[in-house]
Amino acid sequence: MLLIILQLFSPAGPLETISAPSLLLVPLSMMLSALRLRPRLSLALAVAAGAGHWALTFRATALEGTDSAHFPKYLGYGILLLSTGIAASALAHLMRRMIRDAVREAEAAERSARSLGLIERELDIARTIQEGLLPKTAPATQNYQVAAFARPAAQTGGDFYDWQMLPDGRCVFAIADVTGHGIGPALVMAVCRAYSRAVAPGANGASDVLERINHLITADMSDSRFITMAIALASPDGRVDLLSAGHGPTFLYKARSAQVERFDSDGVPLGVIEDEQYRPIRHLALEPGDTLVMLTDGFMERRSPTGELFGIPRLSAAIARHATADAQTLLRAIDDETSRFAASSPQDDDMTAVVLRYA
Repeated sequence: MLLIILQLFSPAGPLETISAPSLLLVPLSMMLSALRLRPRLSLALAVAAGAGHWALTFRATALEGTDSAHFPKYLGYGILLLSTGIAASALAHLMRRMIRDAVREAEAAERSARSLGLIERELDIARTIQEGLLPKTAPATQNYQVAAFARPAAQTGGDFYDWQMLPDGRCVFAIADVTGHGIGPALVMAVCRAYSRAVAPGANGASDVLERINHLITADMSDSRFITMAIALASPDGRVDLLSAGHGPTFLYKARSAQVERFDSDGVPLGVIEDEQYRPIRHLALEPGDTLVMLTDGFMERRSPTGELFGIPRLSAAIARHATADAQTLLRAIDDETSRFAASSPQDDDMTAVVLRYA
């Protein structure tokens, strides 16, 4: 339109207007049309501009005449306009596709964020349920100080501890570690705890407790999972029956000698052999100040920033340093020492412990 107006009314004449500097405004406007993200519009402008310029060229040469040597130059301007419009169309198409891809990616990211948020909420619910399965108060057993805690490596874990008073006044303490951590082991943990609660009151001693749980849990376990478990059947007079199904080590601080004894794992874990018999039972006679420490391997396997394991010797030494304190203080001190050793290293495994101090 601009060229038509110039050719009709410019004093420079028709030929001068079709090659004047104002011609540069046309390709500029066509390139700016790409911002509208309408490739067909840019292409239509290209065809209109090229065809229009050629039409004006033929009109101008018909009116004024021109040297044939200059005619290709005037036609070349039309080719330039057409090429610019085609480039603008291609650019508009590319920008349109990029924006659509960006929108799809944003929508996919939003869907993923919603899904992740839903999973996190479900895991929070699972963690709340799992925490609700742990004992809320110390058992009403006589002559014992009891402390315990569980800290999963993920939002949910495969460790658990529990205690249950029996009709004869004894208390059964249990600690267990399901292979792995996360929602799968957490479900297995809940089943194992339910079995433990169900069989303990009617069992005839520590061996019967583990054998009954093992019989029930074996049918529920896959080939790749198993459970290590230790139980301590404590009497008010300090007698404790200790038995392990592949779980250990367990530590006993003897106040008289100020020494720490270590009991390693016995038998095979639960869920491996259905008719496994768990023997022998360790019969302990605790004296005032003696402390039994039952924990999972997450303590020994805490790693320093250089990859070194905390290990059994450091754990045994930590128990010896703080064993004269009450059960809760001892447990907190062990956790503090492992945390200082690990420094900024992440916790790779669930950490669960029960401390039983005979007063």
